[in-house]
Amino acid sequence: MTTWKWQSIDHLDPLKNMRSEKLSIGLGRYLHNFLKLVMTEKQSFIMNEILILGKKLNNPFPYRDAQKLYNYFYDYFLEDDTLNFDLSSYWMTINASFYYIVKGKTKEIYQKNLFELLNKSFFDTFDEYKFLEEEIKNYPNLYSEYLIHEHIRIYILHYLFVEKRYCRS
Repeated sequence: MTTWKWQSIDHLDPLKNMRSEKLSIGLGRYLHNFLKLVMTEKQSFIMNEILILGKKLNNPFPYRDAQKLYNYFYDYFLEDDTLNFDLSSYWMTINASFYYIVKGKTKEIYQKNLFELLNKSFFDTFDEYKFLEEEIKNYPNLYSEYLIHEHIRIYILHYLFVEKRYCRS
């Protein structure tokens, strides 16, 4: 029975299927189905996944791909758009939340209002880059980093959901 559950979720894995459908639709469907599973799982499973994904957070920022993307879509950017800064700050929110969870300081996530930022994807947070949502997959290093951060963001949200629901009084 458990094998069937994971097989049914496996085909929704955004890391495997993102290229075939719109990014936000794929992540949304994955998030919805994964949430159903998380509600029945124990916290240790989620923490294990967070720790595994956390090892991938130490990659350097993909400046070359970001610059190529910026150069290709130069006409679409406004003068004050700072894609590298916005991506870096968004990803730092995810990284900080990861470290708070690992250190057992999830209260910090709520106190520093990181939770509100975690609830939205990068393209939902920064509407001015919405036109890049379908194009980012053409820049492999940038796209890979984006997916790593989005994947761990989803796990962090699930961890916080389970912690709040089952572990706090």
